[in-house]
Amino acid sequence: MTTPSRVPEGLTLPEIWCPLTVEVHPDAALVEGVLLAWATGFGLVADETAARRFSLARYGVFTAYTFPHAADLPLAAQWNAFDWFVDDRLDEEGVGLDFCRELLARMPVEEDISPSSSPSPLLAALDDLWRRTAPRRSIEWRRRFTGHYRDWLAFSVLARRHRGEVDLETYFRRRRIHSGVEMSFDLTEACDDRELPPDLVASQQYRELRAVANNAISWANDIYSIRKELENGDAGFLPALLVAGHGCDWPTALARSAEMIAAATRDFLTACDDLREVAPLYGTECIEESIAILARWIAGSLRWHAESDRYRRSSVAWKECGDPGTGAPTVEAGVTKESHVRSHDRPDRHPHPGRTGGSPGTPAGEPAWADGGPAGEFQEERGRVPRQRRRLARARLRRERPGAA
Repeated sequence: MTTPSRVPEGLTLPEIWCPLTVEVHPDAALVEGVLLAWATGFGLVADETAARRFSLARYGVFTAYTFPHAADLPLAAQWNAFDWFVDDRLDEEGVGLDFCRELLARMPVEEDISPSSSPSPLLAALDDLWRRTAPRRSIEWRRRFTGHYRDWLAFSVLARRHRGEVDLETYFRRRRIHSGVEMSFDLTEACDDRELPPDLVASQQYRELRAVANNAISWANDIYSIRKELENGDAGFLPALLVAGHGCDWPTALARSAEMIAAATRDFLTACDDLREVAPLYGTECIEESIAILARWIAGSLRWHAESDRYRRSSVAWKECGDPGTGAPTVEAGVTKESHVRSHDRPDRHPHPGRTGGSPGTPAGEPAWADGGPAGEFQEERGRVPRQRRRLARARLRRERPGAA
């Protein structure tokens, strides 16, 4: 198996079919400044160059898309940014299991959450996050979250150790684990301040639903991160594996990857209906909420990937994708966006991730940045956060904004 080492010049990313509604948190415009101040305060962003790079990634926007109903949007954004700092250390610096054990030790499940000395900025930031998250959550949630966090760390180390040695079958088994998506689903509950019932979360039916959502999210990330991964010497992601082991050229590999994402999304919609049909057996009224968490993640993550500079940092990528100073993409890649689509064939049920008449891969709207890029990014359906929670969250955001009184 020949490992590809670079992406051909001028490669166009494929359109990715997604019929799910993109929502955005009503306080999206406030969170970026709060997030940068938090990261700078803990020493995670050390200078102006790092601050510019951090801001171009737009982690706050990512959180506003994937946590549109969060009661604590700053906490969600800070967790996401922290995890990307950890991910970069695992991916680019090659830290090992000792580093992972050190992180896990800062997240006790059953012990009291008490202040402790932190030998590094990263650990100090984690102490802050866990102190603000864990006390409000059940032991069951803490155990589930830290278990998924441990899996993410472990398989990220494993992926680093075995770069260039992975076949497609092994990739499928490992990718859902080291994507970090499972712990992110858990975190959505914490930041929405409402846990899903343990019996539902532990059920095979819901685990399968999360798995297909994870596939759609992870494989889309693989498309957008092509240059970043190859520059780091990693060819263990979906399009590269199709090029290396299945005789594809890059355009064909990307097209097949997009088709697989569309198939995973269709499977997700079918699994949603499966869960609804047997919902009475689970004795909970949280079925629609449990589905909506995953649907928002699929749609919101895809939208952010199309807009963020995180995967367009190299000189080659910037030349092809636009000016890194503005973050305005010009590459012909697109995201098929059918905003505000709901199912019309089941009017007896609550609005849910719906089907569309279009075929996967068929454009049904403008590219994700057609509304004007950074200046117009918050024109999708806004998350309907309960009014009292919204007021509290907004007040906290304003208190934490740089320069606030």
